[in-house]
Amino acid sequence: GICTARPESTGRRMKVFAEESGVEESGFLLYNGDTVPGPPESATGSSRKLRSAGKGSRSAQAEAGKRQQRAEMRKYRMDNIIIRKVREHPDMADAAARWFHEKWGIPLEAYQESVGECLKKQSAVPQWYLAMDGEDIAGGLGVIENDYHNRKDLTPNVCAVYVEEAFRRRGIAGALLEAVCADMAAQGIDTLYLLTDHDSFYERYGWEFHCLVRGDGEPDMSRMYVHRQDAAG
Repeated sequence: GICTARPESTGRRMKVFAEESGVEESGFLLYNGDTVPGPPESATGSSRKLRSAGKGSRSAQAEAGKRQQRAEMRKYRMDNIIIRKVREHPDMADAAARWFHEKWGIPLEAYQESVGECLKKQSAVPQWYLAMDGEDIAGGLGVIENDYHNRKDLTPNVCAVYVEEAFRRRGIAGALLEAVCADMAAQGIDTLYLLTDHDSFYERYGWEFHCLVRGDGEPDMSRMYVHRQDAAG
């Protein structure tokens, strides 16, 4: 099955996809760090009050303004996108399995088996999620026990993160990651792991580098990230 064995016919695990630049969804760069203007004066008080406030206060106000702008930009970019939990939409199961199969080359039967287990709702893992633009699949990801690597203790794993090229730079990958972390936490799993060959991307969404691990049958080490969902979400 997709959660326990690596299909020998593919020689590939379902590790996370990123563009050649190492950035899967660069839309968030529009409001990341210094590229984001500070909050308008009307939202934070007069400039005099800002000048008289302590450095920590100014920093907190600026950060609050950035968070608000990020949320507004994310809503704008995601207006037509809906994140679907496949377990709640059995009619999407076959399309989901076929879409992931086409993107990753893992045998269709493996995805069908895993999605089928998801639909049974007997456990929190596996899970599958799709970002939908109407009837079109814009992106998706899953949660499985092990994403074909030697650290079986680091589980469960977010896997198969992919956004269609036509839908990139709209914050969809970030929305999917946020959705999966919140949904898994609601089911009692607040720590998730993710295997990737890229860096400087997942940190933007609260993920932290954890360690290097070796993918099954792969000569080079890959990066393992961890995300711990706090009580506030």
